[in-house]
Amino acid sequence: MSRNRLNLLALVTLFIHFFIAVPSQAEEQRAKRPFAVTDVPEAGLQIFVPARPQWNWETQRRRDTHAIILSTPEDYYPPTSIDIVSVPDITIKKELLPLIALKSLATVRKSASAMNPEVMRKMEKVTYGDIVGYEELLSLRSEGVDYEALSFAGMMPSGRSVAFFAVTAQGKSEHIHPMLTKIISNLKPLPNN
Repeated sequence: MSRNRLNLLALVTLFIHFFIAVPSQAEEQRAKRPFAVTDVPEAGLQIFVPARPQWNWETQRRRDTHAIILSTPEDYYPPTSIDIVSVPDITIKKELLPLIALKSLATVRKSASAMNPEVMRKMEKVTYGDIVGYEELLSLRSEGVDYEALSFAGMMPSGRSVAFFAVTAQGKSEHIHPMLTKIISNLKPLPNN
């Protein structure tokens, strides 16, 4: 092989390594991000809270339960807020899940009516680990700023209801999806809940 072909081959190999290996290393680093396994007795749930950087979390009383509200730290991009609600006393039969999810997602859209919700992706079946349900992607507008929201209604393997509403900057829902997947996939009821 000529010296020019060897140099070209080396350059192509370096190019492939840089543009293919680097993203996989970045994904590997993201996968290793630590999470704090956190029991939230008020909500009857155990949740993974991102620990580096440390996300903020709190509970908020909602009708028959408490919502867990996670939010990114101030300098995190994109800024994100996730409300997670699970009512221990409500169990869902698998065959009724599509109808219940349809009604639940419509209720969320109605309660967000002040933000002019627009459905960007219609309700589709999704899974987060063992949690199965239906999700839609909304576009929202508040105080002149555009947002995206993933709205989910589903059930845990026990049949216990679970829903979340994840809001982030417009066009960034795919960016937060790996973190959201890790959080929701590891959601578990506390014993006796």
